[in-house]
Amino acid sequence: MVRLAFVAALALVVSAACGSGNVFELKVGECFDDPTDATVTDVEMVDCEEAHDNEVYAVFDMPDGDFPGVSVIEQAALDGCFEACEPYVGIDYGSSILDYSWLVPTPKSWEDGDDREVLCIVYDLDLKKLTGSVKNSGM
Repeated sequence: MVRLAFVAALALVVSAACGSGNVFELKVGECFDDPTDATVTDVEMVDCEEAHDNEVYAVFDMPDGDFPGVSVIEQAALDGCFEACEPYVGIDYGSSILDYSWLVPTPKSWEDGDDREVLCIVYDLDLKKLTGSVKNSGM
């Protein structure tokens, strides 16, 4: 089950280690707490060594062109994030205590902001806070 069922307009600026950050600038290995809105532009950044909800583990771009539709983007996110999970975490998804989700472009961010970025995020399956990076953790 995917916990974070939100679609994001990925954009703006992330502050260094903590504080508010724009999802357009999130990078692999950065951590943040759950957003409260369905359409996400800013998240609360957290140092990964502190308790946090999510960690970005992969970022990839959708191909240029017209907006392909929500279902196409969601399927690309599902497939791409699944493939990237095991190499980042260090254990196959079925054996992991982690689950994953994604932030993807909205039709508006695709058209208005040339947004093509998909962010893959990982979190604890039981919704417990994570402490420390999950990279190569075998969790």
